[in-house]
Amino acid sequence: MFGLVWITGSGNAAMATRLTELERSLPEGVEVVTTYDRSSLIDRAIENLTSKLIEEFMVLANVAAAEELESGEKVVYIGAGNFAVVQFRDRNENAFTVKRRISWENEKEKDKREWRKALSQRVQML
Repeated sequence: MFGLVWITGSGNAAMATRLTELERSLPEGVEVVTTYDRSSLIDRAIENLTSKLIEEFMVLANVAAAEELESGEKVVYIGAGNFAVVQFRDRNENAFTVKRRISWENEKEKDKREWRKALSQRVQML
């Protein structure tokens, strides 16, 4: 006999508990066999994303602290190691003007990449 269980969302722990309960009630010789448990993969992905978000926040805070911002300006991450000082044109922050671009990491600034590497190592220790 063959059965399939598909888990969506964060149901791995609940399903593991339910399968353990179910296994106790099965006839002798019948067993539940897990062929693919993705819970450790999901846990590692969440851990990686969390540490990367903390790193980005720390870098953003460092960049913003070094900038002299005028009223209504904010520092935002625009990707590939670059930030921008933007000024929003409306209260909902839907429209904005890029005032200046800040290149944080590039080939010529290896010290900044080293700082990021050291930060990453510290965050992973949390």
